[in-house]
Amino acid sequence: MGEQEVLKVTVGHGKYTVVFTSQGNLEALRYGEKWRDCIGDGLILGLAQDLDDLRNKVRVLLEAYDRKESCTDSVCGHNDFMKALRELTNLSK
Repeated sequence: MGEQEVLKVTVGHGKYTVVFTSQGNLEALRYGEKWRDCIGDGLILGLAQDLDDLRNKVRVLLEAYDRKESCTDSVCGHNDFMKALRELTNLSK
């Protein structure tokens, strides 16, 4: 069986992507093309894992917020905050 992506994180408005595979390969892509071999670079892997984890947590918060009953901005004051969270996670609404 071939390598499967375990982690894939894209940053820089789609310019850079870090891919970690089930076989332990770690590489950076630039505009979707192989750019750098990052095997053994714990910093890049750690940053990608943390960013992926944070994005997933923000998604969970946004989903919970969207399930809430209607809330006016004057009461909740979250419109700008929620917009920023959506932009961070590349979610649009």
